[in-house]
This record gives sequence, structure tokens and C-alpha cells, in this order.
Amino acid sequence: MIDGVRMGRLAPPMTAQANQPSLDAPSSEWLVYADALQEARDPRGELIVLNHAVESGKTPAAERDAYVAKHAEALLGKGANAESYRLGWKHCFIDSADVLLHPEDFAEKVIATLFSSPAAANIRSVSLVGVPKGETRVDLSKAMEVLASNLPKTCKSVAFVDDRAAKTTMLASRDFDPDQNLVQLGDLAPFFANPNIESIELTVADIEQVGLGNINAPNL
Repeated sequence: MIDGVRMGRLAPPMTAQANQPSLDAPSSEWLVYADALQEARDPRGELIVLNHAVESGKTPAAERDAYVAKHAEALLGKGANAESYRLGWKHCFIDSADVLLHPEDFAEKVIATLFSSPAAANIRSVSLVGVPKGETRVDLSKAMEVLASNLPKTCKSVAFVDDRAAKTTMLASRDFDPDQNLVQLGDLAPFFANPNIESIELTVADIEQVGLGNINAPNL
């Protein structure tokens, strides 16, 4: 349970004639499963078809994302807002997630909603993306604490991103003294120590303002 949000498992197939394939099963098996889900009016069926079409280049990702937004609660869980995430998919499971956090967001709830979703059971990559408004800062400290406590073993990569810094294309001289970072990072030690994490990425305006602490990361 994360802050009162109960973790769940993916709902069993809504038809007795369909067995969910393994995650690495061929697409053909997943499309057969998708047909059965569609017959049962389960929105995961159409999501599987759309993800297959996006992967093969036949459908733009925007069309898939619009479908997810329309069926957010059914696909992501109660209270989910698709605008809080940029999601990568594998079949009907979330493979990667950028969690978009604005100054006014209750970050812990946004993260809790993601990880209480059955669709996130096999997630492999998570990014916390702070999105400042003007000069209003985003503090990711609590969000990072919640994330560190609830990462599934399948997650191999985490990133902490200042959205404004990530979009900057201007180069600065080494004598340039940047302003204070508008995205405040929290404790990185739990991520360094996580035996499942293989990659940690930081994108900020000034890395010297980030307290890295003692890096003890035998598996990084």
C-alpha cells in the first residue's frame, strides 16, 4: 500500500476462452488475446492492438495516447489522470513512465496512483520530471522518497529531470554562474543502493548544486 492506495494485480481475463500470454510471447499471441478482450469489452484489448500498430509504424503514438486518456481509469486505475504521465507500453503493460510533476501537484499521490495500477506491474524505467512554472520551483524530495520505497524489482532505470533544463539547447561557457536549480532533488542514496537499478540519469541546470552524497552503488 502506498499512502493509502492499495496495490493491485492485473484483473484476470474477462473471458474463460483467453489465457494471457507471457510478456515476451510473440505479438501474434497477444493479438489473439486482444481479440478475446475486445469481445469481452475490456479496453485492454484495443490498447494491445493500438500498441502493436504504433510499434509497427501503422498508427501514430498520439492516437494510442488519446485512447489511454479517454479510458484512463479503466487502464491505469481509479483516480488516474493520463496527463500526469508520458507512457511507453508493451502490450497492455506500462514499460516506461515519465511522471510529470508541477509545483502545485501532490506528487506522492501522482506516484502512488501509478504504482497502484496493475498495468505498472512490469515497469522497467521511471523518470520524475519536474515542470517549473516561471520561477516557481518544484521539490522532488518527497516524490523521490515515495518512489524509492515502492519501485518494483523489474525497474532497472530511474531518471530525475528538470524539464526546462532538458529542453535547453543553449551552451554556456565554463565561467557562467547559473541560478539556483528550479527542480530540487532529494536523497539519491536509496537509488544508488538499490540492487536492481542499473542506470540513474540526472538532468538539471547545474549539477554542482545536486548533493550526490556518498555513492555506494555496487550494481549500478
